[in-house]
Parts: sequence; structure tokens; C-alpha cells
Amino acid sequence: RGSAILRELRRLGIEIALDDFGTGYSSLTYLRRLPITWVKIDRSFVSGVGSSLADAAIVEAVIDLSHALGLAVVAEGVENMEQLAELRELGADRVQGYLFSAPVLPSVLEGFISKPWAGATGIVLPRTEHDLRTESLPGHGGPRARLLLSALDAVSDAVAVFDAKAPLFENRVVYVNSAAEDLLSIDAEDVEGELFTDTFQVEAPGEFGLTKFENAARSSLVARGELSLGPKGGTMRPVDVTFTALSDSTGMQTNWLATFRDLSEKKALAADRGRLAHAIDRSGTGVALYDALTGRISYASESLETMVGREGNLLEMKPDQLHRLHLKSPILTIQEMNAVKHFKQSHPEWPSVTIDMTFPKAEGLP
Repeated sequence: RGSAILRELRRLGIEIALDDFGTGYSSLTYLRRLPITWVKIDRSFVSGVGSSLADAAIVEAVIDLSHALGLAVVAEGVENMEQLAELRELGADRVQGYLFSAPVLPSVLEGFISKPWAGATGIVLPRTEHDLRTESLPGHGGPRARLLLSALDAVSDAVAVFDAKAPLFENRVVYVNSAAEDLLSIDAEDVEGELFTDTFQVEAPGEFGLTKFENAARSSLVARGELSLGPKGGTMRPVDVTFTALSDSTGMQTNWLATFRDLSEKKALAADRGRLAHAIDRSGTGVALYDALTGRISYASESLETMVGREGNLLEMKPDQLHRLHLKSPILTIQEMNAVKHFKQSHPEWPSVTIDMTFPKAEGLP
């Protein structure tokens, strides 16, 4: 019953920490069974860091194990700068203890958390941009998050990461790579940390629009299709987008990974082809595009389909059917007309004339 309640809290986006790990009832079993996101190392181990090799080894092992499972780590009971420095070297994600303050009332707390290092003095441990960018990724700034960040920064595809605490298009943007910045005409610094709906304008074609994506995401944790997407107040462009769920080590979804592919050129080519086809059909000229690799016709004008009496299904003909087509209204030269006339006179019993048609290959074209 308790595990089910914790999982429901995680679905609501609430972080869950396992307290006093290493003592009492906290055991390795809970790391595997419960949907936790943070591990808090008991102060009895942390107090020995800096003076006990055994305690330092235990703390390092817990940190490494937690990070391998995609969990973040808080070290409890930090009281001096030596402990803080060593815990940072060991890879702890957070620390708490009297180095910063004794427990305080809620009314006093805001004054502490609004200051760097909660107002503690003598701490000079600047965090890098890389550290800050990994905090919202799966793994909470640990090795898993740092590895994911390095991979996303390196790919040439346009990708973004959103959290998964709300309906698909109402989540917060937590990461955008440089390729997505270029494609969508955005700046990562402006959009990371903001809600998707506050950052982008988005439209989906078809009767169901964005609802199709929402339903697919809920049912299969993957959603793919075409969107018109752009920054608020900016230019929208057609993109093919795939949303894929990212999960932690317990199987709980933590984020959405979105991959974008620009469809602008494809749309432009389709529009050009449509205009060309319309112009050809209006001209009454019989035109076909023949694919020499497959042996099929990839395009046929309406006029050509009318000529050969195959309205609507010329593209469905098999290669071995294409070399003999019955022309209703053949367009022939004078010599060809005379040849056909002579043939008809010699074979009056034939109800129609069959002409062998060939499709020559132009230089450099299929």
C-alpha cells in the first residue's frame, strides 16, 4: 500500500527522498523497490568524512551506487569546510548541516535560501554551467545526467527535453540543444525553465490536432507526427516531431525527449510538384515520369490516363503491363498515322490498335 501511494505521488511530480540511508530500516532493497529520487546519507557516516577512511569509502560507495541507479544524493550532517570539500570531490549532489544553519522556523527559512550557500561564509566552490544544465535532466545532475547532456550536445539532430509533470504541451522546457536553437529560431537561455505553452506557438494538422499527440503519449509513451512550430510571436515552420518518454531506474517517467526534423524543403518541393502537375493537366499534354529502378510510373497526367483509358489507375500498373498500352486518341506523326492506317486496312478484324510504347532514359535522369 505504501509503495502504491509513493508511485502516485511521483506521477504528480513530487520528489521522494529516502532518509537516513545506511541505518535502521533504510536498506538497498528500498532503492530497487521504491520510486525514490533522492538518497540521504546518514550523518553518522558523513561525520567521519575527512578523518575516517572507512566512512569515506562507504559514502563514496553509496554515492556511486545511487548515481548508477539515476538517483541524486544528499549528505546529512555537514559541519565544516573540510567535509564539504571532500563530499564535493566524492560526487555528492547536495549537502545539509550546521555548516549552514541549525533548524529554523518556516518564517525564517526564506531569508536563508535566498542567499548563496544559505548564507554560510568562506565557501568558494563556483558551480559550472555544465553542472547547472544537468540538474533538470534524468539523474539530477549525477553521472547519468552528465552523460545524457554530453550526448545531446553532440548530436546533429534538433532535440529538446521537457519535464513530464503535466499534459504533453504544458510541461516545462529543461533542455534545448544548439541544433534545435537554429531550427526553431530560439535561444536556450530564454526558453529553458519556461513552460512549453509560454515559449512556443504550435498547431497540428488534421481533425484531431494536438489531441492526437496527447492521446498517443498517454497510451504508448511515444507520439509522432507533423506540427507547425515556432517561438511565440515568431515564424512557424512545419516539423516532424517525435516525443519519447524518459524514465528513471524504477521505471517512472521523468521527462519527454523531443526530436525535430525540418519539413520546410519537403513541403516546398511538394507544392512545386503540385503546381507543375496542375499546369500539365490544364495543358492537355500527356506526360509521365517513369522510374527505371522499379519499372513503375511515378506520375501520370490526367490527359495521359485519358489517352490510354486507364483513368485513376495508371500508377497501379505492373512493369510487365506498361510496354503495351491501348491508345484511345493516339498523338502520332504523319508517318506513324500512315503506318497505323495501313495496319488497320490489312487487319480489319482487329477492333483496336495496340502500340508498343517505350520510355527512353534522358542523360542523368532515371
